[in-house]
Amino acid sequence: QLLEKGQLVFEAKHVKKSGEIFPVEINANIIEQGGEPVILAVVRDISERKNSEREREKLEDQLRQAQKLESIGRLAGGVAHDFNNMLGVIIGRTDMIMDDVMSSPFHDDLLEIHKAASRSADLTRQLLTFARKQSVSLQVLDLNEKVADIYTILRRLIGEAIELSWQPCGNLWSVKMDPGQVDQILTNLCVNGRDAITGTGRIVINLGNIVVPPDHEFRAQGVTPGQFVVLTVTDNGCGIEKEVLDNLFEPFFTTKATGRGTGLGLATLYGIVRQNHGFVEVKSSPGRGSRFSVYLPRCEAIGRQAAETVIPWLPPKKNMTVLLVEDEPAILTMTEAMLKRLGFQVMAVESPQKALALAAEATASIDILLSDIVMPEMDGWQLAEKIAVLHPGICRVLMSGYTEEIAGVTKMVAEKGVYFIQKPFTKHELSSKLGMIIMSE
Repeated sequence: QLLEKGQLVFEAKHVKKSGEIFPVEINANIIEQGGEPVILAVVRDISERKNSEREREKLEDQLRQAQKLESIGRLAGGVAHDFNNMLGVIIGRTDMIMDDVMSSPFHDDLLEIHKAASRSADLTRQLLTFARKQSVSLQVLDLNEKVADIYTILRRLIGEAIELSWQPCGNLWSVKMDPGQVDQILTNLCVNGRDAITGTGRIVINLGNIVVPPDHEFRAQGVTPGQFVVLTVTDNGCGIEKEVLDNLFEPFFTTKATGRGTGLGLATLYGIVRQNHGFVEVKSSPGRGSRFSVYLPRCEAIGRQAAETVIPWLPPKKNMTVLLVEDEPAILTMTEAMLKRLGFQVMAVESPQKALALAAEATASIDILLSDIVMPEMDGWQLAEKIAVLHPGICRVLMSGYTEEIAGVTKMVAEKGVYFIQKPFTKHELSSKLGMIIMSE
């Protein structure tokens, strides 16, 4: 080819004196010297260029992966929202039936259905939180209680072939962090352990208190010595190679087969722990399993957040009227039934335009607007503003299953005097919210 074209550029591999192999680019030309054709070859080390190309390809792969995850998050959020609506109907209907059959032998069965639906609603809330990237809400927590809350979910997540073991720790110190982040840590570590186990195996969750001294091995990470709660998850899986341990918490780094891992699980865990001023210790070797220890700073339990006050139900005053607006037929009829059982007169419609027409034609006053937020034609906020013009003294309550909206609700409620209730809700939760409104008016 060189003789035909007179010039040839190609890549090859050369060996240094040290034995190291490196890439080169060879630019060969035929020139004349002393009247004779000779080959002049320029050899250039292209290691840096190759490294840059690999880095660019890696970044492009990461970008594609991030875009894929964003699309999955949006899809998951939409599916979870619709699923949440259906769970709301199941929870609401069983709640009302249970009130009617208190002494029936079927009451216990209904209670189990109600519990299962409530647990499913908790799962969809977690999925919505992931999909919408909700900001953190710090609370003082007892990790014993958090592990107990999520234990059944973890048990189902890892499968029947793997034993999950955990015992509460006595006199455990408290920590201050977002409860959802604790769920993420436990889920990521247990799924990681599950994927490391072939066939049957065991995952153990341990909790404890520890005092980290000033000369501890993690001081180079900027970890402040002091009192920590340590959450440890141990598995008897395949273990981790030393070379892999160095990159374990890098985003998009994974040793799992294509399609089985995103490379974000442990990176997310590390980010959560560092955000909460803790650190992670990993001990593992091939064939001997892995142990992940998450250290979280101790927080004094003083001022632990109390549960939300439940307002006792107060009967509506003077046959109060509620204008109910919900575009999902099953939720519309279920909520209408709840309100009637609570003693309200109900005007139920499935669209904002019908609600406005009904409000304009009403000769008597409408006391409460209870409306979904996300609807066709116009959203709940716009409807609430227009209804207030027609009925100036009306109390406005908006409802939604979208976790994403909760972050913006507080500010809008404060500015516009609107109440909010999250779906799915029970009859008792709805009565508590409306009872609070009645008391405040």
